[in-house]
Amino acid sequence: MNNGHYTIEELQNDRNLWTRAKDEALRALNHDQRDVGALLLMGRLMDAIDQRKCGLAYYARAVAADPKSLAALGACATSYLISSDTRHAEVLFRKALEASPGDPHMLNGLGATLTKQKKSVEAKQCFHAAIDRNPHQPQSYYYLAELHLAEANPQEAAAAVQVGMFQAFRMPDADMIENLRKLDERIQAHQSPRPQPGY
Repeated sequence: MNNGHYTIEELQNDRNLWTRAKDEALRALNHDQRDVGALLLMGRLMDAIDQRKCGLAYYARAVAADPKSLAALGACATSYLISSDTRHAEVLFRKALEASPGDPHMLNGLGATLTKQKKSVEAKQCFHAAIDRNPHQPQSYYYLAELHLAEANPQEAAAAVQVGMFQAFRMPDADMIENLRKLDERIQAHQSPRPQPGY
């Protein structure tokens, strides 16, 4: 079953689509309980209604059904990362990179996980490796800018945001443009001189 065209955002914004997609996924699972595409769709359906624990359970079933599925590994790892379970997220992102070495999406996911674990050196290596593999992907620059800002390097963060914004406008990617804009505001606030106390 191929459900790649149903994104979480689409399912959130269209209740009729959500219902049709659920019926489609359940029919497929009634036919084959190990249908990876249907399991991943059920995960996204649950995420779309903020039932993330249920979504994670479906992603985990997809990984169990096909341990080498890049889509299943990435979805499950991302779900763990969102739930702040960085230990399981790291394991699955590394498995995904074993299945597809150099995949920029998985490198970004691993880098974001390592950032949460305060492993900034290895996280930067992941983001730079993702950029080397695909310099046109704005997410890598976003994550790198976040890391630079966390390390109190606003100038490097601003430079990464500038490149990321350029790539996001080229795509175009409205959501990433907005995320980069908000990050840029945080960077500018960090760079602004603090007012001196009056005497």
